[in-house]
Amino acid sequence: MKAFLFLAAGLALTAFALPAQAQSDDTKTFVEKAGLSNLYEIRAGEIALGRTRRDDVRQFAQMMIDEHTKAGNDLKKALAISPQPPDVPEVLDNDRQEKINDLRKADTEDFDKEYIAAQTDAHEEAVSLFEDYAENGDDPALREFAANTLPALRQHERRIKKMAKSD
Repeated sequence: MKAFLFLAAGLALTAFALPAQAQSDDTKTFVEKAGLSNLYEIRAGEIALGRTRRDDVRQFAQMMIDEHTKAGNDLKKALAISPQPPDVPEVLDNDRQEKINDLRKADTEDFDKEYIAAQTDAHEEAVSLFEDYAENGDDPALREFAANTLPALRQHERRIKKMAKSD
């Protein structure tokens, strides 16, 4: 009987440990993608400030720098109260770095169009990422961060899509 109880207890612990690992992977992925998104938005905004010819693009780029810097700080605050916080990326991955390089190399005549297209894609991806984690994430502090950040991301997405239509 004792052997059965030990076996049952061991199986129960194993059952609880496996979902926790999957949740940890989801959280790690969210933090990595959210952190990369913030870095990308800031770097792309900095480039746009120096290269754009349009006032609306300049205003949007400055908003990206300001609001994604704030989002990065908010992410770090949420991680500070997480039980096992993953690291936030401090450098861009190859894909985003390539996009930054493309913006730097864009012809002056094409820059605004390329920036707007890149921002449209980036914000569609970010909204999807944050919606999913706000609904399904396993870390309560990060889930709240995602939910609280979503309205600003949706506003960015609407604004950039409006700019794309006026291009």
